[in-house]
Amino acid sequence: MDYWLSLARGPLFTMTFLFVVLALLRLVVIHIIAINMTWKRTRDHNIVVKDVARWVFEWAFPIKHFSQARAAFSVISFLWHIGLILVPVFFASHLLLWERGLGVRLPDILKMSKHTADALTIVTVGLTVVMFLFRALSRESRALSGPIDYALLALLAVPFITGFLAVHAKINPLPYNATMLIHVLSAELIFVLMPFTKLAHAALFPFGRISTYIYWRFPEGSGERIAHEIFGEKVKV
Repeated sequence: MDYWLSLARGPLFTMTFLFVVLALLRLVVIHIIAINMTWKRTRDHNIVVKDVARWVFEWAFPIKHFSQARAAFSVISFLWHIGLILVPVFFASHLLLWERGLGVRLPDILKMSKHTADALTIVTVGLTVVMFLFRALSRESRALSGPIDYALLALLAVPFITGFLAVHAKINPLPYNATMLIHVLSAELIFVLMPFTKLAHAALFPFGRISTYIYWRFPEGSGERIAHEIFGEKVKV
């Protein structure tokens, strides 16, 4: 078990991390090229950077854009994303890995304490269950969800659950090394799947917002003309 854990923490982690960075960078470059090509085709080239930045920020913290019809789901989804980001990135033990790998000392203010990480982990796992139920029980969400969506939700919970159990030996039914092996391998599987699934929006989110901002600057009536070209003149837009 020690050998497999060492392998997962060492070469396998390095390979999967480099893979996800390079794969997501490729997607970012593709999006930037697409945005540039779209911008060249728009009639209005007067793009105000401040307006674009505000547009991206408003969607990153979408208080104004919460759906009134599904307000509970919107709030839960927002809080769930916060937990997904903060614990993996800022938990003190995770930042220690960055310090060892980069050979730098990160400010202590960035390091999330064990108690804070515990609380956020419990909340995130609980919200993951709620998100799963929302998808399964809501007719609208169920219509938009496939098996991969449910599988990803389950997979995202695994590193949180195993990480929590690893630091709470009294409630952990598994040996520490086995728990850590599952913890590391599940995170690495997420790395591998991220560029090919909806998880890619972790890197592509701002570019998606920017492209939407630019798409709305097409000449008036473009949507109708495109629909007519695809579906015929009789289509109603």
